Amino acid sequence: MGGLNLLKGLLIGLVVFVALNFVSHIIYYALSDVVTLADWFEAWKDNPMLVTEAFFGYAIWTPTLALTPFGASGTVEIEEYLYWGIMPFVTCGIAAILAGFFAEEKFNAFGAWFLIAMISGVILFIGYLAQVDFDTNYLNNSIYVTYFGFSAVVGLAYSFLAILASGKSSY
Repeated sequence: MGGLNLLKGLLIGLVVFVALNFVSHIIYYALSDVVTLADWFEAWKDNPMLVTEAFFGYAIWTPTLALTPFGASGTVEIEEYLYWGIMPFVTCGIAAILAGFFAEEKFNAFGAWFLIAMISGVILFIGYLAQVDFDTNYLNNSIYVTYFGFSAVVGLAYSFLAILASGKSSY
């Protein structure tokens, strides 16, 4: 039964993660003065990376990266504060908690959330490849670290929430 719980936690957590990512992007572009919501959706035609980022983007925003913009600048608009500072934590936190809750066991909870983060990193990597027309000359170590390393860090960083939300021990 453990495998079904892992799958249940993975699927529910992934759906919640994708939905919260999308909603947070909608909120940001609805509040933004720079890029309107209509312009953002219009840009989807020419930019496949925007599409994957809209649904999976916070998977590569490590907790430290989410806080970085606030140390450098003195003034931050409310939509930037939400988009860069609050929503990465909320999105990953809620999705990890629900993945852990539905996975039920601690090992499954960790696995469900970590797989969500890694699957998201792979999808973002594919979006990046589509953006550069699958030209492998654009690939370097920083690209691999961004899409695979950072998603692994996010998977580990929020896995404690998934484990805490799980009901019983797998021992």
